[in-house]
Amino acid sequence: MRRSPAQLACTALAGLLALSANGGCQRSPGDRTGARADHQTVPRSEIRLPLEATIATLDPAAASDAVSQRVTGQIFDTLLDWDPYASPLTLVPEISELPELDEARTTLLFRLRAPESARRFAPDTCLEGKEAAKQGRLVRASDVAASLLRHADPGIAGAWELLAGRIVGLDAWRDEPVESRPASPPGIIADDAEGTLTLHLTRAQPELPAILANPRLAIVPPECVAAYDGRDDDHPPFARRPVGSGPYMLDAASELPRAAVLKMNPVAPKTPMPAVSGALSCAHRPGVERILLEHYASPEAALRLFQAGTIAAIAPGQGLFAEVVHDGALIPGATPADTVLHRSEVLSTTLLVFRMTDPEIGQSEDPTIDRAHRQLRRSIASAFDDRRYHQVIRNGAWAAPAAQVTPRSLLDPGADVVLHASSAIDRKRPDGSGPKLPLASLRYMTTTGPAAQQEAAILREALRPLGVKLEVTYDDAYLYKVLSGEAEPQLFSLRFDADYPDPASFLDPFTCDSPGSYSGFCSPQFDAAHARFAAAAAGPGRDAIAIELERILGREVPVRPIDTPELWLLTRGWLKNVVRHPLSGLRVDLLCVDQTAEAGPAASR
Repeated sequence: MRRSPAQLACTALAGLLALSANGGCQRSPGDRTGARADHQTVPRSEIRLPLEATIATLDPAAASDAVSQRVTGQIFDTLLDWDPYASPLTLVPEISELPELDEARTTLLFRLRAPESARRFAPDTCLEGKEAAKQGRLVRASDVAASLLRHADPGIAGAWELLAGRIVGLDAWRDEPVESRPASPPGIIADDAEGTLTLHLTRAQPELPAILANPRLAIVPPECVAAYDGRDDDHPPFARRPVGSGPYMLDAASELPRAAVLKMNPVAPKTPMPAVSGALSCAHRPGVERILLEHYASPEAALRLFQAGTIAAIAPGQGLFAEVVHDGALIPGATPADTVLHRSEVLSTTLLVFRMTDPEIGQSEDPTIDRAHRQLRRSIASAFDDRRYHQVIRNGAWAAPAAQVTPRSLLDPGADVVLHASSAIDRKRPDGSGPKLPLASLRYMTTTGPAAQQEAAILREALRPLGVKLEVTYDDAYLYKVLSGEAEPQLFSLRFDADYPDPASFLDPFTCDSPGSYSGFCSPQFDAAHARFAAAAAGPGRDAIAIELERILGREVPVRPIDTPELWLLTRGWLKNVVRHPLSGLRVDLLCVDQTAEAGPAASR
């Protein structure tokens, strides 16, 4: 969901920042004094990376935000993973080998990795077994089953929406009293002796293996979840004392929630470090012994630390983007001379969404009223000035204006569909003359922060020529309130982050029975097409159904796509193998430091 950029704040940085005469932290974009660290010593065993927010949790089941997933993705493994270099995105083995599918396509069999490459939970006193505190223990099939069942516990803020309705008996098992239900539903069968996990599915689901690669569905040791329950200092909550089988483990020196120090998991298997071009000095994953992930008080503080050579990478935000990037390239002298600019698409879409149950603007059983409301929504959606949004909010650079809900990269390149024309209102009439809408005001909810205020201002100006007054409510919890019925805006801002790299993650929330239906939109035609979509194998046929679904949304106008953002990442030249996970962000475990690198012009852009 949408997250506001942090407020700029004045932070002392022990001499790294040259404060202005009035004691403020502001620096002119043209002032580069002390901003370069061309000859900074290349670190050998530890690097620092910034986080855009504090760490909410280190329990993967509760890690719904990108920052938490970035850290848990290094501490925990999933059943499957994404090939960091394949295009299109491709699944690869992680805890298990690639699954075997029966002829009916409703049974998945996972075989855990052979002993020589099997994953082990990092050493900890919570683990079962006499030597586990020193040697860790092997990940078992029953661990995978128990980790999936955690999400069916209503008391845990897990990823239930990823599993609901998919596995035979799981939904009914979830509804039973804890004291009377069996150990596992019939659709989940774990065999530790054979090292297999069998999932019986409610229907054909070609997307399920991709869902199981989601960082929120990571594998945890159940005895450690039980042991670390927060009852005393020796038993902190599991969210602050994570134990996993990933390439890194949490160092006790971590200052959560502000910072996490990751150190190599000593029992992780020696996985060869992939390299797509040139030789790397790191033979195995992970390539750096210690990683310090830290949230700074302001985006400006992080940028100054990057300029001074203290941190190895940074994604410049809205307020600082123009200071380091101009016309798609780095500004000379604004960053160390060896800085490299990386660009990658983020699998998300920002939307304006109508609340379709609203009596003034939503769907109606009366055909005449329904047609009138549909035209009203179309006029409002078409009025939004996405060109201005792109220039003001995205700096005219780090996002691509969207014309559809699903990012184009997830469908056939030729399968574009335009739901709304760009800025369709005639803006040549400053006096506001022209046809007015039969709606005096429109209730709009969004999050807090400067970017949200700018978005609201753009929307307010777009609706003014239509005679519609925008009533804005700022609330960081507005999406929860909309979903629970506590708040009833008529229009709100929504960002869909991909639950998995598949068109279904963007189209599912518009089905009638979706647990994540923020809009309340319901169409039997859409549901029928979606059922065909869910049963189809990946390929051109399924892409065609996705386009059909998009066009239904376009006719009914429940959404206005705004844009699909990009990540612009700046790194020092000595930081190699910079790869982005499609869901959790930077693949920290693949980073490698080039010890032979010398400061100089960036090798690539």
